[in-house]
Amino acid sequence: MKKSSAEDMGFVGRMNLLFVKIGAIGDVIMALSCLNDLKKSDPDIRITWVVGKIAEPFVKSVNLVDEYIVIDDRKLLKGSLVQKVSVLFDIWIKLGFKKFNKICIGHTDKRYKIIVPFFFCKKIDLFYPLKNIHHSTQYLKLLADKDISLEETVEFNIESSKNFKLPSDYIVLSPGGASNLLRDDNLRRWPIKNYVELAKKLLDLNRNVVIVGGPGDTWVTEYFDGLNVYNLVAETTLGDLYNICRGSKVTITHDSGQLHIANAAESRVIALFGPTEPSEKVLFRNSESLYLWRGNKLQCSPCYDGKNYSSTCEENICLKDISPDEVFSLI
Repeated sequence: MKKSSAEDMGFVGRMNLLFVKIGAIGDVIMALSCLNDLKKSDPDIRITWVVGKIAEPFVKSVNLVDEYIVIDDRKLLKGSLVQKVSVLFDIWIKLGFKKFNKICIGHTDKRYKIIVPFFFCKKIDLFYPLKNIHHSTQYLKLLADKDISLEETVEFNIESSKNFKLPSDYIVLSPGGASNLLRDDNLRRWPIKNYVELAKKLLDLNRNVVIVGGPGDTWVTEYFDGLNVYNLVAETTLGDLYNICRGSKVTITHDSGQLHIANAAESRVIALFGPTEPSEKVLFRNSESLYLWRGNKLQCSPCYDGKNYSSTCEENICLKDISPDEVFSLI
C-alpha cells in the first residue's frame, strides 16, 4: 500500500511542532532555555523554529532545534510593504507543503499569525505571559501544552568572531540595550550617569572596565569620553558578547538582552530592575548572581508587561533609586 504524504514526510508517530519566535534576544534565550525539558517530556518531538537573523546564533548554538528557518526580521518588521510580503513568501516557500501537529507563536501580538497561515496547521497558540512566573516556564507550557517543571540547563556554545585584547581581570558594564526593532524602552535602563559614576569608582581602584553594547547603543560612548575604559560598543557579535561576559569577573546591566546573554554565559551578574518583575525574567545560572529591585516598594511597579506600560511615568524613579554606591559595594 502506498504511503500517505504525511508518512512520506515522517510526520506519523511523532509530534511535529513549529515555533515562531523571531526576537528579541532575551526572549529567544528564555525560550531556548526550556528545550531540554521539552525534549525530555517527548523524545520524539521534532522542532522547526522560525527565527530572525539577529537571534539566529543562539538558536543554532543549542543543538536542540531540528530545523530552523532564518528570516530577515528587519525587513519584516521595519521594511516596506514589498519587503514584508517578500519575507512572508520566503517563509511559506521554505515551509513548503509541511504539515504540523501544532504551531506556537512565541509573541503576544496576533499579527504574527500571518507568518504561518491556517493551511499549515489548524491549531495555533499564542504566548500570553503570566505575572510572577518566569517566561521560560511559560514557553515550556506553551510548547508542551501541559505543565512541566523547568529543571535542566541548556548549554550554549557560541564562538567569538575575533579575539579582543582584554586583560585577564575585567568588569563588564552594559548601559544600553532595552530596545529592539519595534521600540526603545529607555524606562528599563539604569540612568547612564550612574553607569559613568560606577565606572569612575572602579577605575579609581585600578579595576579594568569594559563597556559593551550593540550597534544601536553608540549613543552611550560619549558619556565615557576621557575615561580609561575598554569601549567595545558596536564592535562585537552576539558570540563576542557571550564570550566577553563569560570571561568577566562580573557583568552589570539592567533588564535587557545583554542581561540574558550574560546569564547564558554563566557570568556573575548584577541585574538592575525597575518597571519589570525580576521573577519573570531571571533564573540565574551562576549562584553568585543577584538582582536589585526597588519596584517592590512602589505601587506603580511593575508597570511593564513586555509590550505596554500601565503607568505614564517618565522618570523611572524605581531605577534611579538604585545608587552607584550600592552597586559598587556589591561588586
